Amino acid sequence: MTVQKTILIVIAGGHASGKKCVQVALKEAFQVLSPDGQPIPTTALLHLVDFLSPNVSGDLECLDAYDLDALVDVVRRVRAGEDAVTCPIVDVKNMRHLVGQTRKLPTAPDVLIVEGCYVLGHKPLVAMADVKIFVDCDPDVRLARRVMRDLEERQLPLDTIFDQHVRCNKASFEMDVLPTKTISDIILPSDSITAGVELIAQGVMDDIRRGRKTAGLQTPVASRGASATVAAVTKQLPVTLSEADLISGTPSYYDTV
Repeated sequence: MTVQKTILIVIAGGHASGKKCVQVALKEAFQVLSPDGQPIPTTALLHLVDFLSPNVSGDLECLDAYDLDALVDVVRRVRAGEDAVTCPIVDVKNMRHLVGQTRKLPTAPDVLIVEGCYVLGHKPLVAMADVKIFVDCDPDVRLARRVMRDLEERQLPLDTIFDQHVRCNKASFEMDVLPTKTISDIILPSDSITAGVELIAQGVMDDIRRGRKTAGLQTPVASRGASATVAAVTKQLPVTLSEADLISGTPSYYDTV
């Protein structure tokens, strides 16, 4: 009996653009869209911030501050169906690993969602991804969110927040984050998250249902799974979901095949 493949969704975007909001909203949407009597899809969440390089010091707003190879290793093990896969935990306030503490991930989940500013800048992760999302947010909005977050969660002085933004954050976004926007399958404006997430979730749920129908067959069956879907529309990507498109009912990229 074959095991259904875990669908990998990768979410990138600038700092405070709403990546975690999209990640959580997708997980909740899968639960809402699950038909009565059918098992709710199991969803595992990974955050790039938890893969902070052990010996990092100084600028934490750059690509080199994170161990993306370690993230890829965890993703591969989860998708291989390994049991008891764990990931590290970072204390966001102090940006340090919690020594001796890890988080156990579900075994062979239906969906694995990875979020982080630089996740679309790492080729091995991009090569594995079935759905690549870039959350597009106005720079002024991102800065305002960042100020509020760092004041509340990290108790950083306002001058420190602005200094980090000018010296590090702005440059890293322009150099290592913004160029990955064109790599994405879907460009999701931050003011259209609710409607956009629903469209994306519906497409993923279709793939999960198709996978469940074929997972128990002994002979391979041609199925339009997530990877096939992405490959089929490569020439049409990225698709930008605007508020007007979502209201008028423009189909998600899953439906353009």
